[in-house]
Amino acid sequence: MDVSPQMAAILEYVPDDLIGQHHTTLIDPQSFDQAQYLALWASLRRGEAQLAEVERVAKSGRCLFLKASYTPVADPEGRIYKVIKFAVDLTERHTLNQALKDAVTRAEEATQAKTMFLANMSHEIRTPMNAIIGFTDLLGQESLSDKQLHYLDTVGTSARSLLHLLNDILDASKMEHGSMQIEQVDFSLHAVCEHCHETMLVLSRKKNIGLEFVYEDGLNRFFTGDPERIRQIVVNLMSNAIKFTERGSVSLRVGRASDGMVMISVRDTGIGIPADRIEQIFEPFSQADGSITRRYGGTGLGTTIVRQLVSLMEGRIEVSSEVGRGSEFRVILPLRAGNEPLERARIEAGICVRCASSWRMTHRSTSICWSTCSAVPAISW
Repeated sequence: MDVSPQMAAILEYVPDDLIGQHHTTLIDPQSFDQAQYLALWASLRRGEAQLAEVERVAKSGRCLFLKASYTPVADPEGRIYKVIKFAVDLTERHTLNQALKDAVTRAEEATQAKTMFLANMSHEIRTPMNAIIGFTDLLGQESLSDKQLHYLDTVGTSARSLLHLLNDILDASKMEHGSMQIEQVDFSLHAVCEHCHETMLVLSRKKNIGLEFVYEDGLNRFFTGDPERIRQIVVNLMSNAIKFTERGSVSLRVGRASDGMVMISVRDTGIGIPADRIEQIFEPFSQADGSITRRYGGTGLGTTIVRQLVSLMEGRIEVSSEVGRGSEFRVILPLRAGNEPLERARIEAGICVRCASSWRMTHRSTSICWSTCSAVPAISW
């Protein structure tokens, strides 16, 4: 057996140390796979060249990872009488790859722990927060002075803002972890957008700005998709538009894009966004300008969540803006035409969607009966 000085050096030996030694002495007994070893040499005896990554132990006891090629050499009669082996030391690369794998594992574990923490905290905070909101609404129905009503309104608005912030942070964490799922159900796009418009009317009236809703004639009202996530997109865009508009109006328009997909447009006459800052507004916890955060508040998560949700729905978002004149956000989604949901038909017919009993609907946002099921806000139909 011949041993090259280079190969001996990799193993921390001199050639004479290895001549006459069986190469299994360089294998860690704990990692030695006898079946694999026998299969390798059986193939070499058949004259089949092999390429393998092997683990060896250096003289110092250090573990080495080598990429080795085995080339059998036959005599004139075709008998294999020697094997030529070339090896490249991959130990440094293997160590680096293992370090990267360990880092990825730790990062995934940290992300999982963060997601679980946020989910648990969300549950713990939601319970008292919903109680605050609920009792604030009930107290608002009592006979109170204007000053007391003002204080109560401040408490309710602050509680809802905190709950909205909590939802944004939890959603951002879910999307970062890749655990958010997009539903595919039949729903009324018109009803979803109309509800968003009605919800935002309170904010727009407080700022004394106009709020318009236009649903394109001829556009199908029923589609297949995720109504709750579309509602989230529209509410985020509309609340931002209202927040950054001091005078003028905000409009929500639903129609067809040039490529035939559904387009939801939110346009405002607000402060606008500089062209070189448009991409920045989609980064987490970022806004176009630091002074905007101080003046208008907010975390900068709204547009980030919108872009991520649009991406999950395989759509796209376009922005055009002019400083001092306003902005327009266009969400283009590949929604398929759907059917009228069963819940919508039942509600319009005065049938409870939970127990199927007949009843008279007393409020448009109620979908289950008062008598048996106790009315709660309707699902997204």
